Amino acid sequence: MTIYIDDLPAEALAFASITQIDTSGQPILGSAITTVNNVVPQVGSVTVRGEINWQFDLHVRVSVLAIPPDYRFGQSA
Repeated sequence: MTIYIDDLPAEALAFASITQIDTSGQPILGSAITTVNNVVPQVGSVTVRGEINWQFDLHVRVSVLAIPPDYRFGQSA
């Protein structure tokens, strides 16, 4: 899955998670095992590769946090 983020540089820090949700969009702790395998920031996007280990289709939400390189925690301007 690729998520497009305007003006994101490839040097950004990027983190992702996969959460199972019910049919109304609420997060649930289901029995399926979900994993994030790769998170790749690129110019203008973040690509996430993950896996859902379950025999049937499930509703899931992929969340991404991207932090540009010019914004780092603990730094002063």
